[in-house]
Parts: sequence; structure tokens; C-alpha cells
Amino acid sequence: WLKRGLTTPCGTSVAAMPLFDFSKTLAQWRSTIRDAANQQWLAVCCLCREHDDEDEEQERALRRKLVEEAGCGAVRRTMLLEHKRSEDMLGVYSIEPKVVGRGGYGTVRKATLTGSGKKLKRAVKEVRKRSLHSANLTQREIGVLRSLDHPNICRLFESYEDKKNIYLVLEFIEGRDLFDELQDDIVKRLTSETRFDEDFTAHIMRQVFSALAYCHGHGIIHRDIKLENIMVCQPEGPDADMPVVKIIDWGLAVISQAEGFRTQRVEGTKAYLAPEAREEGDFSPGSDMWSTGVVLHILLLGSFPTPADPHPVMAGTEALSLSALDLLEGLLKFNPAERLTAASALKHPWIMARDGVRSENTGIELRRQATCSFVSFFQAEKLRQAALTAVAMQISSDHLVKACAQFKAVDLNGDGVISKEEFLQAFKSSFVEGDAAHTHEQWVQACDAIFDEVDTDGSGEIEFTEWEAAALGNIDGISDEAIKAAFRVLDYDRSGKISLQNLARVVRQNSDEIANWLPQFDLNGDGEIDFDEFKAMFRTKAAAAAGDLCKPVFQAS
Repeated sequence: WLKRGLTTPCGTSVAAMPLFDFSKTLAQWRSTIRDAANQQWLAVCCLCREHDDEDEEQERALRRKLVEEAGCGAVRRTMLLEHKRSEDMLGVYSIEPKVVGRGGYGTVRKATLTGSGKKLKRAVKEVRKRSLHSANLTQREIGVLRSLDHPNICRLFESYEDKKNIYLVLEFIEGRDLFDELQDDIVKRLTSETRFDEDFTAHIMRQVFSALAYCHGHGIIHRDIKLENIMVCQPEGPDADMPVVKIIDWGLAVISQAEGFRTQRVEGTKAYLAPEAREEGDFSPGSDMWSTGVVLHILLLGSFPTPADPHPVMAGTEALSLSALDLLEGLLKFNPAERLTAASALKHPWIMARDGVRSENTGIELRRQATCSFVSFFQAEKLRQAALTAVAMQISSDHLVKACAQFKAVDLNGDGVISKEEFLQAFKSSFVEGDAAHTHEQWVQACDAIFDEVDTDGSGEIEFTEWEAAALGNIDGISDEAIKAAFRVLDYDRSGKISLQNLARVVRQNSDEIANWLPQFDLNGDGEIDFDEFKAMFRTKAAAAAGDLCKPVFQAS
């Protein structure tokens, strides 16, 4: 908008904006543009409710376009491919015939990326277009998943569509849902080998609250939180005793305004629905929190709460700690305005006291490793940053256990994103304290420059994929299979090479700037990047000490 002199989504000329000032920082411009885009996005959401079903596709496309253009470098979303030919999927994925999951609108099968030797697994969700309603729900799920980026939310890779079906290619989660886990535990309790004590349950619920705090903060309501939609997987590595949670099935999720979402249908699973959702069709972040209260009640007490006004009846609470009971009561308030939010549940003493806090020395070392990754990403060329992002999107988080530990060490409030304050705190504990060579102001400027570079979509926070891309720059042994998968995403026209036009689609710079970067990686000088040249981008990794890495940052800032 700034370059072309166009108007903002609100209709105001950029040049006429009262804040127009060329001395503004990039971060301030991003914030101004993003706020304007969000206002238009909310207006589109209102229009969608007033229009008939025939108009929903046009409004949905406009909303998605506004979201993707809201930042100055929305790289991740441009790499989530949408295909209009399902035949193309057959050459990309090997899909097993066995159904591994079944829902109200579709089935799920396991698949592997062709040529990956079964190393890159995917889940393919097939939804038949039985009605306009089912098709719209699926398209809405795709739109929601495109906008979510959190370690405890199932990841969308791409989608395909034909006349009869819509296919979502999702992260394959090696694990079972919480319902099956609990059933096994009930059997084990006969021999006193239970896992679901308060400590283990708190570990599960912390991840659920983190995912919901993130999506509620982005205006999204899940509307179907239940045991069956919470997957539990066991990662490999030093933290293998503590499982990772992934929330799945976003088919009923909605992008909502502050006052919530109302429907004429009874949608969701009745036993988990909040009173206002079950009786009046009113959904809000508070209705999601009631559902988490039901989940917590089942995990701790083995039964559903009995609804009652103003408080549900909870039997068997004598065995619970007072802190656990306080959290349950806060989640199951009859009035949604009085319920705990996901962000406040994350800070509840019952969660905080049982979250497996690492030693201070371990935390400092993990934060130091993470900040070194950020600095390396800052120094990397734009094309290499895009390549790292593409690879990060092809790797499941359970394959990066050590790197995930670094992320958690920086994400101090546990909401699944890294704020600028958390980022600065990580640098302060790693490098700033004891550094007499630079002033505090110089460190703040350096951190701002690095943060803006890693925050590729200009959202004001570092999301999970952005962080993964930075972490990959300092990790040895990125698999050829992941690199091939990333190359396919960037080679959008399937020519076998990444052209200038392909790069312009994912890198938010003009063609002249991209053309200036290309020769560094275009080793044979043909004006395009083939797979061998693309693979060569990952052969070098920063190996300098942390202090040395920061020197160019001070110079740049």
C-alpha cells in the first residue's frame, strides 16, 4: 500500500493518514496497516452473517485475502497451497486405504509424501460435498487453520478440491485421543498404575489452555472441545515422559467478534456444551472454557458434571486439592462473563505449581541457544529465510524436541507465541547482563531489529513456524525429504525449478530486489534455482559464538 500509494482497507488515502511520517519505523507501519486491515476484516465478518449462502464464497475469499495482506511479509500463509485439482494429490501423496478417523462430515486416512520413504507422514481428511452447509464448514475450517500457528494445534499443510470432495492435508499425529488414553487409565487403576494424577493432568490442561489462549486472542472459537478432539502424542528425547497435546477437528470453529457467535443450530457435542450454547446457541470464548472445565472434571473425577444453576454439581471432590477444585469452579461458572479465560487459567496456581519448571541454569542455556538462532536468522539472506520457513512448515514439532524446549524457555507465559517483551528478556538473561561494551539502548535497538526480521508476517509476535525457521538455521541434519517437500511448495508451477515469479509469490519484496539476491544461490547462472542449488542453502550454518554473532546487529541497528 505504501509503495503503490493505494488507499487503506478503510478507504483512507495513505498519504492523508494523520500518522503519515516517513521517519516511522517498520514496526509502526506494520501496526498501522494491520489495524486498518483488521477493521475491514471485522466488517466482512458482519456482512457474511447478513448474506445468503451463495455470497459466502466471495466474502470468504475477500476475508482470506485481507488476512494474508495484513502484514508486510506474510510468508507462511503463502506457502499453504490450495489446489483445485484433486488428481494432483495422487502424484504427491501415497494414501493408505484404511480409515484411521471418522467424523460427522468426513473420514481421515494416513498418507506419506511420495519419495520420502514414509518419513514425512500426513493425515488426509476427505469431506464429501453432500450439501452447501458441509462444503462451507470445510472451507471455513481451512480458513481458520490457515490463520493458526501454535505448537498445540494440528497443522494444515495444503488442501485439494474437486466437484465431489474437499481434501485437507494435515499433520499426522502419532498418538491417541484423550478419550482412549483415559479408558486405558481406568483399566490400569485396578492395579494402582494410574497416570492421571493432578500433576499429569495439569501438564495436559496447560497445553489445552495455551492453544485456546492463542486462538481466542486471534478471535477464533473452537466450539467442540472434548476428549476426542484432544490428541496425546509421545515425543522422543529427554522429555519423553511428558506427552505433547494437539487440538484437532476445527470444523465447527468460527472467527468471531468480541460479543461472540450465535447459531440457530445445536452444534458441537451436547455433553460438553456450555448452558448458553446448548439452550440459546450462543458461543463465545467462555463457552470453550466451560468445555475445558468438563474435560478437566472427567480427567480428575471420572464423570461429567451435573448441570445446575448457578453451579454444576461435582461429586467426589473430597480427594482433590483445594487449588484443583478452585480451577474447576472457575471454569464451570454458569455465567460466561464470570468464567476464567484461557489466559487466566494458564496463570492459575494449580497449573503454575505443576508445570515441571526447569532449573534456572538449564533455562538460561536454552534461552541462549534460542537467541543465537534468532541472530543467525537475522543475518541470513532473504531467500535463505524463505527456504528455512518452507522447510519448517514440512516438519512436525515432535521431530524438533530440543528446539521445542528452547521455544518454551523463551515463551515465559506459555501462550505459544513469543512477545517482544519475552524476546528482550531472553536476550537480557543471555547476553546483556555483564556486557559493558554496549548500552541498554543499543541492546534494545538490536533486539528490535532481530525481532522484526524473525516476525515475518508483522504480527507483533513470533509465532511457532517463524521460530522453527530460525531454529532450523542452527540445526544440523535437515533431512533431504523435508528439503524436497519445501522445494515442491516453492516450485508452485511444477517446472522443476524455482523461478523469480515463484519467489515473488512468497517473499514480500519487489522483483528487482529478489533478482539482486538470486545470483548468490543460482550457481549455474540460468536465472532459476534447481533442487541441488536449493539444497546447498542448508549446507552452511552459523557457527560463531553468541557475542560475535551480535556484532553485526549493533552495526545494522
